[in-house]
Amino acid sequence: MNVEAYRRRRLEVQSLEPVYRKLCETCRQPDFSCFCEWIKPFDPGIDFIILTHPIEQKRRRIVTGRMSHLSLINSQIIVGHNYTGNRALDRVIEDQDRHCMMLYPGRLSQNLTPMTRAERWALLPEKSG
Repeated sequence: MNVEAYRRRRLEVQSLEPVYRKLCETCRQPDFSCFCEWIKPFDPGIDFIILTHPIEQKRRRIVTGRMSHLSLINSQIIVGHNYTGNRALDRVIEDQDRHCMMLYPGRLSQNLTPMTRAERWALLPEKSG
């Protein structure tokens, strides 16, 4: 095969390859839907552990866990679907200096937004000692 035939063949093969979108390395969204410029990280004064399912890591349009992590200072993401025996999560839960709570919308959830500070604090157990 001569050089010219090789170049033609290479261009032909390249034209048949799939074209992948370039993804932002931070928010992991396609360039056209990158939301990084609108993320304004803030310190809520507490630590957040964000539990996400592996499927959410693969979906490009549903990234609430990633978006929350980028917005919340002192947050981390733990990926899984069964967290039994997860060392990172167990260390947090077993830390006696922490009071862990699960935030998840559900039938019995309470909306903290309209509550006064005193009402929110009343939800926390008394610290012993």
